[in-house]
Amino acid sequence: MKRSRSGFSLIELMIAVAVFSVVMLLMSGIIVNGLRVRKSNSFEVRAQVYASTYLQKIKNHWLNNTMFNAGNIQVLPPPDGLVTPSFTMTCANLDGSTIAVTNVLTCDDIPPPLRRLSIDVYDTEGKLRAHLVTEIGNPSP
Repeated sequence: MKRSRSGFSLIELMIAVAVFSVVMLLMSGIIVNGLRVRKSNSFEVRAQVYASTYLQKIKNHWLNNTMFNAGNIQVLPPPDGLVTPSFTMTCANLDGSTIAVTNVLTCDDIPPPLRRLSIDVYDTEGKLRAHLVTEIGNPSP
């Protein structure tokens, strides 16, 4: 009489476990990389929103003529993982001359007709996460 064999041999099980392990190892690498990209994108989105909000706050401050030359704008605290932004402002005069200042929001005693303001937002590791530029005209007639 013949005996029927049901089930898998030890070699077949070992091969199946090895193939499963390799597939899971590859999948874990893909998942880890995806989480790293997600974290990086999260920093960039938060930095863009923060920079945009900060620039809008400055523009709103300078909308009326009396505040256009005032540089005392309240500092917005940066979100977690980001540091206080750096500013570069270029003041353009009617004669075409320009004055560039860094991390100061006033040009001179006389307000210029145009200000070009750029903001750079870095993370705590020093990587640039956002760079925005806007121009703000003098509201006086």
